[in-house]
Amino acid sequence: GLAVKNVGKSMRFSGTGLIRQTDLLVGDRATSPTEIVAQADELPTSFEIGLNYTLKVDDKSSVDVSTLYQEQSFLADITKVGVEYSFDKMAFLRAGYSISPDATDVNGDDAYNYGLTLGAGLQYNINNVDVRLDYAFRQVEFFDSNNVFSLVFGF
Repeated sequence: GLAVKNVGKSMRFSGTGLIRQTDLLVGDRATSPTEIVAQADELPTSFEIGLNYTLKVDDKSSVDVSTLYQEQSFLADITKVGVEYSFDKMAFLRAGYSISPDATDVNGDDAYNYGLTLGAGLQYNINNVDVRLDYAFRQVEFFDSNNVFSLVFGF
């Protein structure tokens, strides 16, 4: 897949929230409504390209290999890879890694916060309702790693 996001003119905030009552002349007690003109800012344009390949292991098992490259206008580029093993479209194991070698802070040190991801999931159909339980772990450098659980019902 291919995606180009936020392409277009610069954005500028406006509206009644930027109108303030101000004293235009020093010592004059009367105030006048004055509009604050916000500076125009470029949108954070990004270009993303992703590839996925499904390898059938046998009649009940498959392996999906995915990769994504993100080129961003204001941030360092990111490359992500992931693998998912599926058994009988019911049990899933997942692993991934995200890297941004050009992301550095003012001291030249690595400034990318994410890395390894792991996950597992179960899916089952009960009375024509798909029920899915997923778990995901995401490594984060500066805070505790993220543990995410999700329960999904499909009608």
